[in-house]
Amino acid sequence: MEAFQAQYTSYEDLPVDLKDIQTISIRINSEQWDENFESLTDLRSFLKYNWTELMPILDTLQPRIVQLTGSLRSALAKNALMFLTELLSTQRENLNVPFLLQSLIAKSAFEKAFIKNEVINAIENACRNYPTLDNCEVLLSYTLSKSVGVAKNALKYLEDMTGKLGNEEKFLVMIKLADGKRQEHAGIAKKIMAELEKNWPEYGQRVEGLNDKGRTWVNMLSAQNKQPKIALRDIIKNKKAEATGQNDLFNPLNE
Repeated sequence: MEAFQAQYTSYEDLPVDLKDIQTISIRINSEQWDENFESLTDLRSFLKYNWTELMPILDTLQPRIVQLTGSLRSALAKNALMFLTELLSTQRENLNVPFLLQSLIAKSAFEKAFIKNEVINAIENACRNYPTLDNCEVLLSYTLSKSVGVAKNALKYLEDMTGKLGNEEKFLVMIKLADGKRQEHAGIAKKIMAELEKNWPEYGQRVEGLNDKGRTWVNMLSAQNKQPKIALRDIIKNKKAEATGQNDLFNPLNE
């Protein structure tokens, strides 16, 4: 018996002839990886051609699909990720995106490029089509990750997703960024603050409603935002001047 050779099917080439959905549900839970792989391709076809029939049972299948994204068999993991990328490619009702997003962002620093690229595709689709406070909170939690790669990706996509929220939700994200210790946490918070100060009349009132700790943090960031920015070339020039004593008011050679 020949060994199974996994062959990826592009979205454009997914077969229109759909198999029995109950059979697919059984095969995806099989202990045979070839059956898992084929059932994922079958599910991708259902996703493309008959979402209505797939939708009622997706909740029961999602945990297994997410589990397969972490398979040691790279081909199986990639096919599961392709399903998630396509699932998130458009807005769908009753989709548990936070559950999917936490699994994806945790894998976003994966070493194998062909896996990582598919993870990033899925995350970008989630940011584009599901910008919600709940999903931002998932990303916020991963900005605190001990993995620098995961934390950086979470920060990047948090900033992208927050830009699509309403003012009230942006404000809530800004306040939650106070828990972060990285420089990027404050950087994103400052950008949100500058936008809200300019475009949201209720901003001042919302700040006043914070507790003492919250107001102190916001006021500190606001003060930093208003400090004049010094160009890099001016910083270098000043450093050179200090080194030669030209900035020393008491230097007798500095006339």
